[in-house]
Formats: sequence, C-alpha cells, structure tokens
Amino acid sequence: MKSRKTVAQQKLVDQATDYSTWRAQSMVLDTLEGLDGWKNNPVSRNYQHKLIQQRLINLRAWRKAGDMGLLLCAVPAALGRAVRNDGWLGLPLDRAGAAPVLGALLQQRDAAGLSREHFAINIALTEAHEPQAIADVAAMGVTGLMIMSPWLPNPFFAAPWYRADADPARLETKREAIMRFADQVLARR
Repeated sequence: MKSRKTVAQQKLVDQATDYSTWRAQSMVLDTLEGLDGWKNNPVSRNYQHKLIQQRLINLRAWRKAGDMGLLLCAVPAALGRAVRNDGWLGLPLDRAGAAPVLGALLQQRDAAGLSREHFAINIALTEAHEPQAIADVAAMGVTGLMIMSPWLPNPFFAAPWYRADADPARLETKREAIMRFADQVLARR
C-alpha cells in the first residue's frame, strides 16, 4: 500500500501542466518510491558504461562550446548510415562547421571502398549563398544546398534573421524574418 505522501506526490505529477513541472514532481516521486537508486551507480554489465559516460562528457562540452561539427561527427551511427547509402541530408551548418563533418563523412565512404559518384551531400548553409561560399562547400563535396525556413525557429543554430524572443505563431514575426533573410542572404547574390 502506498503512503499518503506518495499518493499526494502522484497527484502532483498527474496535475502537472508542463514538462518541467512534471519532471520535477516525477523525480520526487521516484525518490519516495525508491526507484532512483540506479541513477547513483552508472556501472552495469548490461552496457558499456565507461564509453557512455565519456561520450556524455564530450557531447556536453561540445554542446556548451557550440561546436555543431564535432557534435555531428560524434554520432558515428548517423554518418555510417549515410556512408552506406546514397547520400547525406545535413543539418544547418556554416562552412567552418561543415568542414569536419564532411571530411569525416567522405573519409568513411572512402574507407568503406565506396565510390563518391552518385553520392549526394546536401546541407543547409547558414550563411549567405555567395559564389565563394558555394565554391567552398562544393570543394568539400557538397552537391546541393538547402535553405531552412527563415520564418521558423531553428533547433540547430541561432539564425540571424529570426529573433529568438519572437512569437513564431504571429504573421508579423514570419514576415519580419523573411524580410531579414532576404536582406541578409538573398540580396547578397
């Protein structure tokens, strides 16, 4: 039988109206029910705990540093799938961020003995698509460029044309972002 405190805590979990409240209340409930002991001991024979810990440390450091290139290279499974198939649809990157990712991608493709012919690499370049920028990414192996919707918030990078504090549901926000995008990216061509 559950204690009154546990039942009361479960009600708080059930009544949560947002994720952060639900998470906080659920963590308290886990402690009350004794279901959080595993969190204090990462060692397990069921998985490679040392490897996971090191990857978490690296991912957190690269994320804090804003190094999207290293973050993408750190996911060998994703690059491996692209290498074995017919191309890669990359995340939004600038030239500096794209270089290590594309280098790793093509190196893995070469190491697998697979031809680069008919291997498509598309990225959403996060800077103006000026002739030099296009030439630079083409030299890195990029075969196609994409444009992220300038009127939508972007989970991958802070777009200079989209105000982070703007309400994406408002038509005016979308119009302003499109105008900034036109001024900063399209007008430079």
